[in-house]
Amino acid sequence: MIAAILLSLFVAGSDYQKQLDLAGENRLEIEQAIREVPEIQQAGMAWLLTHMPEDDLKTLTGEFLLENCDLAYEAWNNAPWKDKISEEVFFDCILPYANVNERRDNWRGDFRNIFLDVVKEASSPTEATILLNKNLYDMVDVHYSTERPKADQSPYESIEAGMASCSGLSILLIDACRSVGIPARFTGTALWYNESGNHSWIEFWDDGWHYTEANTGEVDAAWFDGSAAKATKGDPLKAIYSVTWNEGDQHFPLVWLPNVKTYGGIDVTDRYAEELETVLVPLRVRAINSDGERQIVRVVVFNDEGELLVEGSTKNERADANDHLTFMLPKGETFTLQSDNDAVEVIINSELIIDLKANSLTRRGAQLFASQLWEQVDATLEDNVVEYEGK
Repeated sequence: MIAAILLSLFVAGSDYQKQLDLAGENRLEIEQAIREVPEIQQAGMAWLLTHMPEDDLKTLTGEFLLENCDLAYEAWNNAPWKDKISEEVFFDCILPYANVNERRDNWRGDFRNIFLDVVKEASSPTEATILLNKNLYDMVDVHYSTERPKADQSPYESIEAGMASCSGLSILLIDACRSVGIPARFTGTALWYNESGNHSWIEFWDDGWHYTEANTGEVDAAWFDGSAAKATKGDPLKAIYSVTWNEGDQHFPLVWLPNVKTYGGIDVTDRYAEELETVLVPLRVRAINSDGERQIVRVVVFNDEGELLVEGSTKNERADANDHLTFMLPKGETFTLQSDNDAVEVIINSELIIDLKANSLTRRGAQLFASQLWEQVDATLEDNVVEYEGK
């Protein structure tokens, strides 16, 4: 139905007058896209021209738009899961050449050549997304770093820098997905409920929307699940939104361009919200070296009776800045966190981030280790006395 409406608009060329007027000096390029698109792709080109950001009408070439449209249709038509993808989903989540305001790179042909082989054995969008997520970052040598040049990097900007934050990593994965016919979209929150920062990830379509964190192999599970579950629906900052190029009343909040409302947003908070156990409180742990950098360190947690409850490893700088080793612990109880060099006793009353020293033995660590040693000595002496008196 949507395709028929768009096709009728396409045939009635005067309906593009608004787009042609907005294109200004770039009008000839837009006219070329209208004139040369194959008939079978006219509905897609019509959707693109009537939904693309206005600034792009003034700058993108006809050749760029024609190639993007052709390769998007090729990816969709040749995907083993094409029957699962409606035209509406294709238009909004495969056809667009960009996600938000990142630089407009001509990535489709390159990415299809590179990544089609990665997903050749996949029989579903989920399998293909997992394969891409596990492999693409090493293939293009791009890894997480807050030292990246900027947040809103295009795919080629991230590849040139060899690094990206969560936004750049997500854009890379979304474009890789779209290049092989997986509908994908940019998703995130401008501010977590506890105001610890923002985050971006991706959603992809496989008989419904699913999510994944960049550079992992997990689907519908991520380090941020606990925080996402506390997002506030309808809040411009603390809700969770997915980008859409369809028209709507909401916009996607760009943290790096807070006044820009160009890109539509869908409030998807309900997908992540869940009832959490209120008696359990997240305790997040970092291990910091003398340069202030996060290190991977084994951490164990004891209760106030000295019993080992749980253990895990902290994250280094290749993990997202808000991705920390997290323990869910009962509120109101006392616990001891211990690493090889440090230790700290905490009472769980509210959410905490604990920093342990990673390089050298701390005074509090030495005090705890000495105390534990004396307890062992006392226990050994007591056992020896009992054994002597009972001989």
